[in-house]
Amino acid sequence: MNNKTSLVIKILVLLFGVAMIVTGVGALQSNSASWPSARAKIVSSTLHSSGNSSNNSAYDITYDYQVDGVQYSGAFTSDLETYRKEDALIIYYDPNSPGNSITSPGEMETYGIIGILFGLFCVGGIGWDGIKSMLAKRQGAAAAAGGAKTDQGG
Repeated sequence: MNNKTSLVIKILVLLFGVAMIVTGVGALQSNSASWPSARAKIVSSTLHSSGNSSNNSAYDITYDYQVDGVQYSGAFTSDLETYRKEDALIIYYDPNSPGNSITSPGEMETYGIIGILFGLFCVGGIGWDGIKSMLAKRQGAAAAAGGAKTDQGG
């Protein structure tokens, strides 16, 4: 891989890592553990599978709910066949943006922590690579300077 391509990839990974950290912090600040709940109704439960094995099956669940007389929709994926059309479900919605909903309180905080950790991994990896490169250049310069002194002194 040439140096330009390597630099572009490093910049993209760094930007992605920073975006993950920012998104994770935002998710942590949402305080979804205290979001109000609403009763929702399952609109559809569709089985999709990737491959022939039943172990790769999942259900795409869509639900509708109301907040202050306004209709909203949400969706999630489940590995279990426990949700059927017309079933009731309790969801939790963002009081500042009722169109954002989750199926378990505190879910956003979990996503936030995962996002921050992944972002730190990306940023840390790029930082560590930069430190290694800088140390290698210093060692190379010191070896070259030591070799020049030996040549002059001998």
